[in-house]
Amino acid sequence: GNYDVCGGNWTIEWNYTDDCNRTITHIQQITIEPAPPGQWISTPADQTISCESAELLEFPALSYTNAGTSSCLIEGTVLPTIVDNYDACGGTITVNWNTTDGCNQPLQYEQIITVSPAPPPVWLSTPQNLTLSCVEASQFIPTSLEYGNAENGNCEISGTVAPTIQNNFTACGGEIVINWVLDDDCGRPTLFEEQIITVLPLPEPTWVSLPTFTELTCSEAYAFSPPDMEYTNGETGSCEVSGRVTPSVQNDFTACGGQIILKWDYQDSCGYTLTHSAAIPVLPANAAEWSEALPTNETITCEQAANFTPPDLSYSNLSEGACSIEGTATGVVTSNYNLCGGTIIVEWTFEGPCGRTLNHQQILTIEPAPV
Repeated sequence: GNYDVCGGNWTIEWNYTDDCNRTITHIQQITIEPAPPGQWISTPADQTISCESAELLEFPALSYTNAGTSSCLIEGTVLPTIVDNYDACGGTITVNWNTTDGCNQPLQYEQIITVSPAPPPVWLSTPQNLTLSCVEASQFIPTSLEYGNAENGNCEISGTVAPTIQNNFTACGGEIVINWVLDDDCGRPTLFEEQIITVLPLPEPTWVSLPTFTELTCSEAYAFSPPDMEYTNGETGSCEVSGRVTPSVQNDFTACGGQIILKWDYQDSCGYTLTHSAAIPVLPANAAEWSEALPTNETITCEQAANFTPPDLSYSNLSEGACSIEGTATGVVTSNYNLCGGTIIVEWTFEGPCGRTLNHQQILTIEPAPV
């Protein structure tokens, strides 16, 4: 007969021939069934493992046997096929051991391994709240924050998050609010970090320099143009506070003198104020002087005296505008003569401003009339 582990048959034949050459025959057919199929010796159970364990997991070959002996023995080992269907958020690993024995009998086993999500990420380092000057704030560039969960492979969650920036400050100070937000791909709570940067007000501005003044003549005072004053806080760029201030002018003077009062005032949006004032003395205008040759004393005849009319005398201080003092003075005549002679006294008087008086006197001696 012919059989193997898959079965077969035996044929048994008995033959007998007697002395008369007569033969009898008997044939027995024995059908041999296949050996029992192989069974797994042991199988792993389904399980739930961490993501980290999944990365280290090793899958063994499974052994099978039918517990037969000799030619009826079916045995062997099967390597698994593995389907990874997980990431950092978890999933499954499906492990299959599949084989077919020599009798075309299938042997299968499947293990489902549930993989838990990897640990959520954390910030690797976080910035501290700061206090910055305006200059430092204008140059400040926040960096991206790194995050990670200290895992590898499929379980790794790592990367960087760029910041969002809210500039809530002015020259008077304020704050910068910086946020880093990471939305977890696994639907877990969002990772959030916030940094508050306090921005100090700008440095208070000061005058660049203070002007100095000397006394002015009346003419200089009327032509005087007050200077602007410059201020600065010593910074540059967006943190700079600088400019010029034109003063208010109070002209408190006349041709008799006085003063010019200047005042520079500045106030910025942060409430910083600057003020400076100066009083410039103004001298009285030049006193008037007679502007022509003055008549001198002389002797005239009685006839000339009878026809004498004194001239007006001009005066001037040689200035212009409001500082000018000029005009004419009429002589006042005092006659003290007769046919026998005598005198004529002429007085020119100008009562100028500021209590200053200009005087001139001429004495005319009158000769007696002819006999």
